[in-house]
Amino acid sequence: MDDPTRPLVTLSDSAEIAAALPYVVGFHPHESVVLVALGGPTGNRVGLTVRADLPARATSAAVVTALARSVATDDPAGVVVAVVSESPDDRAPLPGGDDLAGLPHRDVVHDAVVALADLGIPVRDTLLVRGGRWWSYDCTEPCCAPGAGESLPGGVSALAAASAATGLVVARDRAALEARIAPLDGPARAAMETVTWRLVD
Repeated sequence: MDDPTRPLVTLSDSAEIAAALPYVVGFHPHESVVLVALGGPTGNRVGLTVRADLPARATSAAVVTALARSVATDDPAGVVVAVVSESPDDRAPLPGGDDLAGLPHRDVVHDAVVALADLGIPVRDTLLVRGGRWWSYDCTEPCCAPGAGESLPGGVSALAAASAATGLVVARDRAALEARIAPLDGPARAAMETVTWRLVD
């Protein structure tokens, strides 16, 4: 059931989903693979979002299979697979000595698509977010060529404004988020216990 006190924000395309990743993860992801569930009455509502560090090739299938199983618990109508990485384009040698450029981490994307297909979950899009730009792995247009990409939407988005209004603080990275939610220890813990006991009395 919808909460009428919470603002409703619409993400209408892949560019907005790419820009929204820090808000749905809780921090600015780096070198990450992110699965965003889409569902609700329209099949387009952002739901459960799961993230992992980009895995090594040997562990890629296992990592993204675990992510796919997690996101499947939200019973999504579809999923967006996003890779956030500053890795350069992959290079494949061609006959004659030239190289063919390709977007990085295609192996991770492939493993994620296969894992989701095994669970019967359609993939809506596969995205790369890098250097303030985004690409679709499935796009064949010139704007999606490895050296191109499109700029992430600029300015203050509706989601950023809604997040600020509801008190959501997006951490700069995972370490900052962990530090913010870590249990208190030492003098800070003793001070909190003292205040708590005063409130109870």
